[in-house]
Parts: sequence; structure tokens; C-alpha cells
Amino acid sequence: TNPCGRVARFACIAALLCCCGFVPREKHAGQTQANELEGVYVVGTLYKCGHNVVVVWENGVPKQLTDKKGYALAEAVSVCGGDVYVAGNVYDADRRHSKATVWKNGVPQVLETGEAASSRATAMVVSDADVYVAGLVYGDTTMATLWKNGVPQSLPDGEDGSVDAIAVSDGTVYVTGMAFRDGTGTSAMLWCNGMPTDLGNEWYPDGINVDGANVHNECFPDGISVDGADVYITGWFLKYDYDKGADGHAVLWKAGEFRELSLLPGISYFLGPVMIVSDGHVYAAGQMDWRTAMVWKDGKTIPLSRPAGK
Repeated sequence: TNPCGRVARFACIAALLCCCGFVPREKHAGQTQANELEGVYVVGTLYKCGHNVVVVWENGVPKQLTDKKGYALAEAVSVCGGDVYVAGNVYDADRRHSKATVWKNGVPQVLETGEAASSRATAMVVSDADVYVAGLVYGDTTMATLWKNGVPQSLPDGEDGSVDAIAVSDGTVYVTGMAFRDGTGTSAMLWCNGMPTDLGNEWYPDGINVDGANVHNECFPDGISVDGADVYITGWFLKYDYDKGADGHAVLWKAGEFRELSLLPGISYFLGPVMIVSDGHVYAAGQMDWRTAMVWKDGKTIPLSRPAGK
């Protein structure tokens, strides 16, 4: 078991606030004062007067991490051994370049990028006091990158792609994202300790392998969870047919002893995903058709009801 605990991520956009990560922790021993947010850490971005400020809420109390006159975006939060880590990006004055940054207990560390002018953190996990950040480095090409304790490692086959989620299990580091493929769109990617596996982009709901000059396939992985030897990745698959238009579906990859892809039913587009594997069951959550919140348990669709009057 990771002593740093499991990190859950969510995304919500409001008029003034974007929250992009939270971590629940156990209540302190002997505590008597009631606080519904005790042990809860939330990180987000506060928008005000054209500027963005990264804020972390500890037990419901906000702490500002960046200057009110600057522009920054938060991406993830993790808590390990009493230390609070926040990953995000700090932009220069004209917002053309950003620097991937990790704050440990409020103290920023800009992640190393060599001679590259810009970088972006997209995901983070802390395991056994090691801080892993996935993101992109922008140089002559856009390179998928994994930082361990601030030291970068370029991910093979990660040129001009993206990285979107990270997990660590039993010392193995898993990163998922996408890579561009000339003439066929994008492929889902999984890196295990830096070694790439192309999960492909050749599936479609009717089970027919899509191929043709007028078809363009896109895969967008954005969540990862590990259960024993099995790695689960959620995301969505988009088929763009130049004659018929676009059609998208939520997907679940299982990469282990065997590789398979399942299309989650009842979905057109998959937004705001959260995934967790517990007791052998795979739970995914997201948004359907821009209106309906959904949960999938082992691939079964469970719509979430709206509050009364909404």
C-alpha cells in the first residue's frame, strides 16, 4: 500500500473558480471539533481581473500559492507524510511560455527543462516520498516528459503527443497519453517505466476495424488505474469520417496479460473522467451529451440523477 494514499481527481468549471484535484485524508486522532472538510485538500485556480491564482484549500482554509498579478493554472494535488504537493504551471507576462512547477508546502520548484523555453505539467503522483510529474516540454518538438523529483526523462515515441495521467504501483510508473500517427490520427499510449506500448486506434463500436482514406481516428486517454497486473485506462475514441462527420465514444482499455478495448455504452462524448478500481470492480465517471453525469461499473451504464427542480 502506498503510504502517501490514493489521489482522486475531478474537474469542475465555475464562473470564478476551477477546481482540478482533491485528496481526502483520515481525520486526526483525538479531534473533537466538527469540520466537514477536515482532512480534505483541494487545489484549483481562482480567476480575478484577468489574472489566475493557484490556491490550495487545506481543511477548507485557502492558501494562495502564486502572485495575484501573475497567471498560473493548477493541475493536481497529493499529500504524503504530512507534506502537501501541488503541480501546476506558471506563465510569463505575455502568457506565451509556461513553466511546469511543483509546490511543496507552498514553496515552488520549477521543473528542469534544459534549453526548452516552455513546459507544462498535466498530472502528478507522490509515492514513497518520490514526486512524479507527467507533462510536456516544448522545444523544437513537443515532447512527452516524466519528471522524477524534478529530473526530466523524455518518453520514447512521445514527440508531438500528450500525457494525461500517471500512476505508480509496486515501484512501476505508468503514464498514459497519445501520440500522433501520420495519416491515421492519434493512438493511445501507455508507458511503463518509460517503455512505450501503442494501444492503437483501430476500434469502432460495431467491432469492424476501421480503415479507409476518408476516415480519421482519434484516441484521447485521460485516466489510469492499476489493479495487480492489470492496467486500466479510460478516455474517448473519436472517428471522423470526412463523408459522414464525427462520432465519439467513451472507451476503457485493459492492458495486462491481454490487451482489449471496451466501448462504454450509452455515450457520445466522454468528459471530465474519474476512474478507480476497487475489489476487482472498475468504476468510471464522466459526462454524457454535455448534460448527463454518468457512472460506469464494469461497463454498465448508471446515469446520475439531477437534484429536484434542476
